[in-house]
Amino acid sequence: MSKPKGGWEKLKETQKKKKNEADFLKKEWLLYSPTKKMVYFYYCILFSKNNIMCDGYDDWRNIQKFLENHAKKEYHVLAISMYLNRTKLSGRIDSELEKQLTETRDYWKNVLRRIIETILFLSGRGLPFRGSDEHFGSNHNGNYLGILELLSKFDPFLAQHIAVHGNQGKGHTSYLSKTICNEFIALTANKTRAMIIDQLKKSLLFFNKR
Repeated sequence: MSKPKGGWEKLKETQKKKKNEADFLKKEWLLYSPTKKMVYFYYCILFSKNNIMCDGYDDWRNIQKFLENHAKKEYHVLAISMYLNRTKLSGRIDSELEKQLTETRDYWKNVLRRIIETILFLSGRGLPFRGSDEHFGSNHNGNYLGILELLSKFDPFLAQHIAVHGNQGKGHTSYLSKTICNEFIALTANKTRAMIIDQLKKSLLFFNKR
């Protein structure tokens, strides 16, 4: 059944009182079309095609008895069952997606923690980062990749990450590339520069007050 012009509405209290059927019209599964002035059964619209509640009902004098009988119909029970099953399935899918997103987020956070600590370690000691090549397993891959390799001997998480994502080349997300390394070095330098400038300003302000 196509959606009626004007859309669906829940029956307002004034409409309920006018029709003197407030008890059953409060049911959440009833929809009302203002243009056709009919009520529809939400679950039947979704999951049943061959019953009167898909076409609407407007015999207000007999509607309560009709709905009581309708609630006993096999297609009514089946429609509700299908709706509940679909809702449960949707809930499970949403939960699985949320779980997957959380696991993915936590995974990359753990990768970045290790990379940032390595960058801070080398930067704090003024040590060079890169060697003559940038491949894991090479003796000439520099301090940055070398330290990550050393840590991976005692860190199963990092070891697995390097095994899966190391030496993949451009276009592969790994957070191990020189591009990411350079970006974090720049961020660290900017942060350090800002802190130094702030300390200088505070020092100048202190001496000026004297």
